[in-house]
Amino acid sequence: MNAYVRNTANIALVLTGHPVRGGYEALRQIIDLYDNDDAVAREYAEEAFNAGRPAYWSSATHSAALTKCVMNTANRLGSLEDAIRIEVAPHRRWQVQDILDVLVPLNEAAERELSIAYSKYTGTWRDEPELAMRRVRKAVA
Repeated sequence: MNAYVRNTANIALVLTGHPVRGGYEALRQIIDLYDNDDAVAREYAEEAFNAGRPAYWSSATHSAALTKCVMNTANRLGSLEDAIRIEVAPHRRWQVQDILDVLVPLNEAAERELSIAYSKYTGTWRDEPELAMRRVRKAVA
């Protein structure tokens, strides 16, 4: 896999997913890594993160409307499974793996939930440390 790694001291601070000194700035750096900022989505992600709920960002571009809807709903409700049930129509469930593949878990709670979602919806397994790496690297074309 072609990827690049961006390591900073601040990003390392939020790898545990707990609010820590510098964590808010680190969270912003993780979101900025994907260069697809959206003020509303950022607010939902920060709110979920600060409340200790599973918090997500996405590596998808602005044109991935369904992915953004799932991400925002998951951040607002605190449940990825509920977000998929609400946002992804039954005839579009074949797209769930594509959605999961671009979600970036911002804390440990999101790592666990995303790992379970892979198992439930795709029959595949993604372990939590692998998913956590989405916070510090992204694939390049």
